[in-house]
Amino acid sequence: GYYTAMILGKIIAGWVADKIGRRAVYAFGAMGAAVCIPLIVWYGNHDNIIYLMIAFGFVYGIPYGVNATYMTESFETKIRGTAVGGAYNVGRVMAMAGLADAGHIGMGFLVMGGAYFLCGLVPALFIKDKQFDPQK
Repeated sequence: GYYTAMILGKIIAGWVADKIGRRAVYAFGAMGAAVCIPLIVWYGNHDNIIYLMIAFGFVYGIPYGVNATYMTESFETKIRGTAVGGAYNVGRVMAMAGLADAGHIGMGFLVMGGAYFLCGLVPALFIKDKQFDPQK
């Protein structure tokens, strides 16, 4: 269920991004994933976890569906590789800090949710669609 929802999220995200723009879709997906994570940590139980994970899989797939095109168009060529690699790996750096090991795994998930929220909010407010479009 989770993987199917994630694949559908990626496909639908690409289709919607072609209609309304990559920035809005990316921000919606990242912030949607950020909202789902605390719901899973605090309210997930034996009866509802499958539904929460399917919803999370769908919104988690959305930013990945437009990540390559939106991120590529967001940075100028001379810094594109570093910027995209840095933006893509922010969550991994936090994971290496051992947040899940320091407390319980829920704390690691909540910090990851905060990172997702910021990764949706910053583009929504500051990074325009096709700012450095390679096609131009």
